[in-house]
Amino acid sequence: MQQYTKDQVGVNVTEAQLVELLNDQQRGGFAYVHSYVNESGEVANHWFKSACLYPNMVAKSVFLIDSGTVKDKITAEGLEVTRGTWVDQTGTQHNRKAEGRVHQIIKKTYSMANEDDRAKVLLCLAEVRQGLVVPKKVDQGFTSIAKGTYSKEDEPEGVIYFRDCMNVAKVVTKQGEYKQTASDEIPAMKEAIKRLLPVGKYRAYKLCANFDYISIGGQAILQGSNLGDWDMSLALPEYVKTEVESVLVEVNKET
Repeated sequence: MQQYTKDQVGVNVTEAQLVELLNDQQRGGFAYVHSYVNESGEVANHWFKSACLYPNMVAKSVFLIDSGTVKDKITAEGLEVTRGTWVDQTGTQHNRKAEGRVHQIIKKTYSMANEDDRAKVLLCLAEVRQGLVVPKKVDQGFTSIAKGTYSKEDEPEGVIYFRDCMNVAKVVTKQGEYKQTASDEIPAMKEAIKRLLPVGKYRAYKLCANFDYISIGGQAILQGSNLGDWDMSLALPEYVKTEVESVLVEVNKET
């Protein structure tokens, strides 16, 4: 990871001061995290809207289903689904790895003009909607400490999470080591439908010295190897500002 000195980026701040900064930000404002390393070892730059209200994302997603917007999109373009499967020597597909099974990638575009495809798409739309309206409640041990920012049980002190984020753009600079996964047809279709909805753009970022810097509210934020130590500049240094603005140009091209 690239390291900056305090002279380059500004001043050392406490977590309480960081929380104050985050609480001062407008919900849904743009943020950028540079060289974020996830659990697979992937390194990527992420643009996202931070501290979004998840219930609003759910409500918008349900509206897009109920209004027929999603179905119309699938009717016009089809539903592209990519999934992994484990195939045995008889050609039978399985969603678990076992001796003698070979991993394969299946790609299919489901068409509403095909009766069987249409029935599956409508089933998946109904099940996705049901999952949004009546979600399973699971306590993941998160505690809110600021807008869109959380601590979690059993994590080292200083580790925080940015949740309630909505993905805008992602540029991978280094591929990770991705596990070979498998999924049955219907679950894979439902995931493909979710990606057409605001909830499908939901992201969360675990911050544990696994990034270069975050740009939020016009400031560059860094975390030290001692996870409780944070550095924050009052204005983006020019070399940081140029890098961030170049990504924004690419985002604007896509949107």
